Parts: sequence; C-alpha cells; structure tokens
Amino acid sequence: CLIDDSHFTHCHYNMIRRDRSEDGIGRGGGIMVYIKKTLPHICDIELNAEIIDLTIELRPGYKITVLACYRPPHNDNETSFFSALENRVLIADKSKETVIVGDLNYNMIKRGEVGEVENHKLKTFMCTHGFINNVIDGTRYNIKKADYTLLDVMLSYNHIKTKFSKSFDCYFSDHSFVISALEHKTSNNNIEYRTTKCLNANNLLKIKSTLLSILATLSFSLNTNVNLRWEAIRDITVSIIDFEAPSRKVMIKPTSKIPCMYKQLVCLSKQRSRIYHRAKK
Repeated sequence: CLIDDSHFTHCHYNMIRRDRSEDGIGRGGGIMVYIKKTLPHICDIELNAEIIDLTIELRPGYKITVLACYRPPHNDNETSFFSALENRVLIADKSKETVIVGDLNYNMIKRGEVGEVENHKLKTFMCTHGFINNVIDGTRYNIKKADYTLLDVMLSYNHIKTKFSKSFDCYFSDHSFVISALEHKTSNNNIEYRTTKCLNANNLLKIKSTLLSILATLSFSLNTNVNLRWEAIRDITVSIIDFEAPSRKVMIKPTSKIPCMYKQLVCLSKQRSRIYHRAKK
C-alpha cells in the first residue's frame, strides 16, 4: 500500500513523489524531490520511466531544469528509459542549464590501464547530448569486491557552473549521500528598496524647533475655513520635514534563506550577541 504524504511533508519545502506503482507493476519504491517553497517552479512527472521533470526559475528570465531519475539495474528497460530521458532533455532546451541527477545503475568509475569508462548506454547518451558527470567519488560500496562503484550521478553541460560535488557515507543505505552545488549569478533586479527619512533624535529636535518658530508667527482670521487652516499647517509641516530629513532610498535587508533560521531563532541570536558584547565591556 502507498505511504501517506503526511510522512514526508516539510513546512519549508514542497514534496513531489513519483511512486513505482504508477508503472502498473505494483512494486514498492520510487523517487521523491523536495524544493524550497519560495522558488517558483513547474513540475511534470514522466509516466514511461521513473523521472521527475522540474523547471526552476531562479530569477526572472533564468530557468534551470532538473531531471531526477532512477533506472533499475537490468537492461530490458534501457530503450524505454533513455527514450523518455532524451525527450525530456529536448523539451528542456529553452532552460539556461539542464541537470540530471539520480541512480542510473551504470558504473562511472574509470576502468583499465587506459582510464576509459566502460562502454554502456549512459556513456553514449552523454556523448550525444554533451553531458559531463560532476560526481567523482564512489557512491556505493560493494562488500564482496571490497570496492566502490559510482552509480549516482549529477550530469550537467559543463563543469564551470558546478562549485563542488561530494559523497558521504549513509548509515541506513548501501548508497552514499551525494551533494552538488551549482553556481549562478544573482540579479540586481531582485534587490528591493524602500523610501525612508532619517528621523534621528537630532533631526526631530530641529524639526520641532523650526515648526514652533514658524507656527508662532502664523495667524488666521476668525472666518478662515478650518480645512484651509489644516492644509496650511500640513504643508508647512511636510516642507520642514523634507528640508531637515530629505527622503532617501535604502536597500531592504534580505531575510534568511536558511529554513532552520526561523524568526524566533534569529531574534535569540541577536539577543545573544548583545549580551555577549555587554559582558565583554
């Protein structure tokens, strides 16, 4: 039976799952992707293979496509799997970058004295479409052979945008955790500004002093309309404030992009810093 979504939900991430039972075979397993809720994205699930197609808009006009895949370790599915994967790559051609991640069950560690990767369908696919594997460490330990194989890959069009890739041992699986960091330039269009005035203590005293001296000399006749009186006082007040504290644009400090740094924790961190500096003095 299918495990309910409530076992996998996270308050800061959207969860996308593609269960193996969707193939109509009824076996357990499948693939799952998490993406931060603040990132605009479009998701499509491939029915003919275990592939989740995710297009992420990192900034306006800059999109990347991430194809999360799994290929079972037998050869009778090669044709259907790579046909579906190739179609997805061609559809994603409009994105700035296409990344393929997952366990494809092909050993990518170099073999032989010449240093050639053993010939297989994945190598042919990579050569045809210009993909490069960014994972270099072994990702699965074979107890019988006492050696590592590299089955989990992160394929992209170039190495330049990949800052690093690393694998770590996982205590509950025979596969390692694999992480990769992609580099992309941020856009200045995402920086937000707001208009403010510098109303510090000195400026407020100047405004008060000037306002009192001007209002003291201001006189109205008894038959002057109350609305006209209000407009005159308002205009004088605004003019004094604009003169003593002119408007300026300030950049809004971005909020934390780390999900675990929620608002209460940030406040406690600032409080700790204040107490530390007080104790140091």
